[in-house]
Amino acid sequence: AMEAAIKVTKGTVEGYLIQADLDLWDNKLDAAQAALQQAVRLDPKSLEAQDQLVQFYAKTGQQDKAEEQQAIARQLIHTTAAPMLRLAWGRANKTAWQAAKAALASARQLDPTDARTPAYLGVVLEGDGKTTDAAVAFRTALALEEARLRLDEPRSGQPLRRDALDFGLPIQARFRLAKPLEQAGKADDALALYQGAVGYEPRMARGWESRQMFSAMLPDQQPEGGAVVPAPVNAATLVADAHLRLGKILSATGKRDEAIQQFTAAANLGPLRMAGIPQIGNARGDTNFGGLAGAPASEAQLYVAKELVAKGDVETASRMLYEAGRNLPDNLRGDLNELNMAMARMHSVQPRDVYAGMNDERRSYAELQHQRDLQRNKMAAERLGRTAKVLPELVGVWELTPDNKFLPWNKTLTIQANADYMLVSKNNNSTSRGKMDMKGGQMMMLDETGQIGTMYYEFVDRNVLHITDLDGTKYEARRRP
Repeated sequence: AMEAAIKVTKGTVEGYLIQADLDLWDNKLDAAQAALQQAVRLDPKSLEAQDQLVQFYAKTGQQDKAEEQQAIARQLIHTTAAPMLRLAWGRANKTAWQAAKAALASARQLDPTDARTPAYLGVVLEGDGKTTDAAVAFRTALALEEARLRLDEPRSGQPLRRDALDFGLPIQARFRLAKPLEQAGKADDALALYQGAVGYEPRMARGWESRQMFSAMLPDQQPEGGAVVPAPVNAATLVADAHLRLGKILSATGKRDEAIQQFTAAANLGPLRMAGIPQIGNARGDTNFGGLAGAPASEAQLYVAKELVAKGDVETASRMLYEAGRNLPDNLRGDLNELNMAMARMHSVQPRDVYAGMNDERRSYAELQHQRDLQRNKMAAERLGRTAKVLPELVGVWELTPDNKFLPWNKTLTIQANADYMLVSKNNNSTSRGKMDMKGGQMMMLDETGQIGTMYYEFVDRNVLHITDLDGTKYEARRRP
């Protein structure tokens, strides 16, 4: 019956398609391919012929030809460069740079306005070591996206609220352009790009945080967390990353307060925004936490907490670190642990009300006893002042740095030959003065107000000491030249 149909339709598209089916039944793949190609040549606008040739290429493992043929077929329905972009993506992942460039050249012919084409080209050019050309490609992608976003914007008033996906590619293009500028020391240019990325946030439609940003994916993105294939981040993570990058460059240029504002904005997009709120999901995958930012927010939490600790605000810093370790990059986990230890140490030495829980009579007696103790200590200091001695090699000015880089307890210790000392705490500008006596690696410091302090020292060399405070804090002391 099919042979009879072929005779009737000989020389037509239908005839070649029937012939191809018959050849496939007989496993004559070369003949079937030739018949399908002839059908397409006879009528290039035949959707049926184009579709069957695409399917044939795919089923016989000719994936590149399948993508190329699909690109031709889709043009009969609508303009799209998607098949050639898929082809270029695969070739880029195999570092087949020249083949990827050829696919992208075809993609540009299919749809010159698709900003993904120059963006993918930027990735390919970077991989091929042509960074200057890559920057041109990314700027082209950004220009196309900015033009697209302006097409239907009102001439005055507030800009339109858009789906977050509309901003994925321009944000990513800005990131790719800014990074080499930072490395080249062009901080102002990089700053402008990051500010532009942050500026998209107010233009995103309500509920934007949970949108999966497929539009921000580029061919060189690597899988995370042991995944087989890369997955898109949500919009909250992408925007938090923009705030984080902007904060870092502001900090590097000395604009500390502005940097903290950006770090705080990034941190507030992460788990911190749901502190104390149960995270709920269901079998359909619906959750109330799908809009939480990942690693960039956790990193920003660490930076804000660090600044709070530097100001001595341990309580707020502790709250800022809520679940910060969940998504924190591995290279920062050591810093998080050290910061937590610093906060624990600072909390342990915070002044406490020694009279708490006492009635008025007991409080009055305790205060009187305390004043007597201070007076006795002061008298002891005066007696010691006549006999106190210090080692000559310890005379000088020493800069004390805690062994924990997050402890804001840098101090300057001045020791004079007559056993006078002065200890200045830089974090709160407090000063202690008095007499010092040394015995067997121990510094006994009798403050002129009657307070007694003790520190232990050990020489590393002539100009370096290891000092341990009575509360257990260890310092490295270096002699000031």
